[in-house]
Amino acid sequence: MKILFFSEHRKLMKAIDLILSGDADKIDVSEFHNHVYAEKINKLIEHSKSLNNSTVMRLNSAMGALGDNTLIKQTFDQVGIQSGLLSEMQENHQNMDASIGDISDNMSNIRDNTKNLLMYSEQVVDTMSGNIHDVQQSTIKLAEIDRDLQEFRQNIATIHKIVDSVQNIARESNILALNASIEAGRSGEAGKGFGVLADNMRALAMDVQKSSEEIGQYVKQIATTVDSIATSMNDTTQLLIDENEKTGNSLEEMNRMNSQLNDVEERLDSVFTAIDLQTRSTHNFANQMHELFQSNQALSDDCLALGKHMFKIGRYNDKTRSDLLKKNSNVSTRDRLSIFEVDHYVLTWRIYNNIVGFEQLKASQVNDPSGCKLGKWIESHINSKIADTEEFIAVKNAHAQLHTYATDSFIAKSNGNDQLALAAFDKTLNSYYVLQTSLRALNDRLKKMGDDIITEYVAF
Repeated sequence: MKILFFSEHRKLMKAIDLILSGDADKIDVSEFHNHVYAEKINKLIEHSKSLNNSTVMRLNSAMGALGDNTLIKQTFDQVGIQSGLLSEMQENHQNMDASIGDISDNMSNIRDNTKNLLMYSEQVVDTMSGNIHDVQQSTIKLAEIDRDLQEFRQNIATIHKIVDSVQNIARESNILALNASIEAGRSGEAGKGFGVLADNMRALAMDVQKSSEEIGQYVKQIATTVDSIATSMNDTTQLLIDENEKTGNSLEEMNRMNSQLNDVEERLDSVFTAIDLQTRSTHNFANQMHELFQSNQALSDDCLALGKHMFKIGRYNDKTRSDLLKKNSNVSTRDRLSIFEVDHYVLTWRIYNNIVGFEQLKASQVNDPSGCKLGKWIESHINSKIADTEEFIAVKNAHAQLHTYATDSFIAKSNGNDQLALAAFDKTLNSYYVLQTSLRALNDRLKKMGDDIITEYVAF
């Protein structure tokens, strides 16, 4: 009897050691001579596990919160949108800066051209002013020439009078000589010498008359030429006066144009001042954009660091929950459905983590629906009362669909196509909500079938 007692004692101590070591499986009652001992130990094990149920479910609730990266994703999305906008703004700023540079270069050319135009215009004004002075001097000279011509014409008129007088004298001399010759003829030998003299005088008178006639013709020709010169001179003088007036008008227009060019030059200076201000503004804007880029990148880095940190906390939490769930708890079927729901919510967001770099998943973690807790539960469930229900089948189909989309995202990420991977993640998330609805519907169905066992715990 004493030996039997010590044998039972050793078995009890071994069972307790196993419980303390974390191996909380029920002991075989048949190994004990006194079944009461074994039954008590098993009740203790069951009670110990039951005490952990609320811890497991609280950890499960915490897993749902830790695994939810919705806010981080929204932040990342906003960072991505801001980065895109900043890139567009930077490109627009660069284009604007280049345009301002082109405007400045072109305005420099315009200013140089304006200065050259103003310089040439001033030279033209100087030349025109000189021409006006020269025309005025020429007009004065022409007036002096005209006065000389008038005196010349007066002299010609005087010569005409003198020639006429000479011709009259020559005619009278010719008549006198003729009369003297007649008288000499009458006088005979006594008038013979006088007759010779009369003939000579008559010949002289005729020569004088002929010469005076020729002189008169020459004087007439000269007078005609002088009249023509005077007419041309008057016409030239009038043309010079007209041209001088036109030149004066042109000179006024040139001066007005010069004044306008000076205004343009002043306005160009104002434009350059505005361009300088705009250039400084664009440089300040570029600095601000650079600071925004840095802030945006810092926010992205912070989100990445926070995501990785949250992932690590979630993994530690999941490891603790899984260890308790496997050996140190006895949660109900309805509890497990809640655990399956959180598991796949976490899996869905781990797909996102894989895309943005919080973690690196393996293909085996997503492409085998039968390998996860829910998959094993579905495959092992042979109770037709549950397996044949519409809710169970919906859970099975939604579960398979979620893993399909998760695998598509994993493959797209592996191929370097983040955009396609994110699109598949969105489908995975939508499939999760379908699975969530199906699991909760199945939970309600189990409750209606009489399964009232569910762990009550305080959720935070």
